[in-house]
Formats: sequence, C-alpha cells, structure tokens
Amino acid sequence: MKYNKGFVGIGMIIAIIAVLVVGGGAVYYATKTPAPSSNTEENNYQSQANTQTNNTPPPAKNNSNPPPQTSGTMNVSVYFANTISNPGFPDCRVNYSVSRSIPQTQTVARASLEQLLQGPTTAEYNAGYRTFLGTGITINSLTVTSGVAHVDFATLTGPGGTCGVAGMVSQIKNTLLQFSTIQSVNMTVNGQDASIILEGMI
Repeated sequence: MKYNKGFVGIGMIIAIIAVLVVGGGAVYYATKTPAPSSNTEENNYQSQANTQTNNTPPPAKNNSNPPPQTSGTMNVSVYFANTISNPGFPDCRVNYSVSRSIPQTQTVARASLEQLLQGPTTAEYNAGYRTFLGTGITINSLTVTSGVAHVDFATLTGPGGTCGVAGMVSQIKNTLLQFSTIQSVNMTVNGQDASIILEGMI
C-alpha cells in the first residue's frame, strides 16, 4: 500500500499546531487562575474582619469605673408625712415625696437619705410636710448589694409609738426605693438589727 507523502506532511503539521494550542491554553489558564489558599481559617477571619470594618461600627467601651461627677446638680425625692393630704395621720405609713436638688454624686442613695434626715424645709413645713424621724440621726454606711440597700445608722430616734415607728420606717424605705437598683431595705444601728431598737420605741 502506498502513502501520499503530501498528505502525511500536512497531517503532521496539523498535529503539531494542535499540541501547541492545547499547551498554550494550559499555560494561560495557570497564569490567570490563583491557587486556592491552604489556610481556610485565615481567609474566613480576614473576610469577617473586612465586613466588620466596612459595615459595623466598633463596639462601645464599657468603663466600669467612671470618674465621680463633681459639677452640676440632680433632683432626688425625699418622703414625708403631710398634715394637709393626710390629716390626723390615720395611717402613719402614708407619706408624700418632695423634690430636692443636690450636687451630682455617685452615692445618690446616701445623699437622698441625708436630705431626708435634714427634715422639711421652712417652705415644705408651711405646705404641711412633717417627719417622724428625730434630730441628730447619722449614717455609718450605706451599700447596695444584689438589689438590697444595707443602711447602718449611728443613731435612730423619733417620737416613738406604733404609728411613729411605722412612719419612720416608711420614710426611710420610700426614699431609698425610688431607685431602680434597690428592691428592699435592710436597716441596722451600729450593726444591730434596727427592729430591736424600733421595738423599744413602741
């Protein structure tokens, strides 16, 4: 059998061209396609970091020890009995709030209680406000733990009697319970349960 030399030559040329085309395409694809990263966790972290930087503002910092406020004023309430609103005091536990302006402070509960212990001002007295708390009462300490205000008095005096003692306790508790951080009040006198002192006044 005889072969056509011209046909064989053309066929070889076509085969060579085909090899070059395929090889060149492979080289082109390799240079255009990046190799996948072997560190998937790092890539995910970078993606999240970019998303946070571009779309989410940085979280606010929580300053657990803010500096004490030394300027400006704030309003607090103190509670007194009132001869006009509750004449004759049929229930001495009923008392009414008045607003006091005090300097800004971080110890606002103690500052409010100290305002209460000062008694009604002249204007408040003329408006019928009265107190069952005696003069000279001072505070040793006041702390708030898990919603409980623990107040220790150096002294605790008042007019006495069942109604008077009930009024004293009500004024102290209502003044402290105005704050959302306080749900109950525990009172002592020089470390001793205040109920013992109060019972002796009845």
